[in-house]
Amino acid sequence: MSYGADAAADEQVWWLKYYYLHFGEQTAASAKHWIGVAFLMDTFDLSIDDVNRVASGEVVRKSGAP
Repeated sequence: MSYGADAAADEQVWWLKYYYLHFGEQTAASAKHWIGVAFLMDTFDLSIDDVNRVASGEVVRKSGAP
């Protein structure tokens, strides 16, 4: 079974929203300890602010993205 970046991203976003709900925003320091945050930042070129906007439910579009 193939598990692509999109499916992995969906799973990480679910987890990120759960984390945000219970613990608040990610910081640069906390992001270093969460592989899911690093995955989203590296794979989709997101900043920590972008990650927190996604966690709060906002849709984040990067330039060049469809």
